[in-house]
Amino acid sequence: LSQLWSALAKEHNIDLVVCVAAAQRRGLLDNDEAKRNGKDASNIAEGFRISGLGQLIEAGIQSDRLVTFGD
Repeated sequence: LSQLWSALAKEHNIDLVVCVAAAQRRGLLDNDEAKRNGKDASNIAEGFRISGLGQLIEAGIQSDRLVTFGD
């Protein structure tokens, strides 16, 4: 499933953002989070990145629509 999301994002220039709190609960790390936590490598799928609430608020302000998926 993550490969399909990555392909969709690449094809349509979509920003795939994962909530930092949700990522931490699931053990997901991008390069920045891996460095911050003293880990050697990231484990997040291609095209995805981790961000916080500030970006969500900014996206909501600048967008016509905001799509989110719950747990």
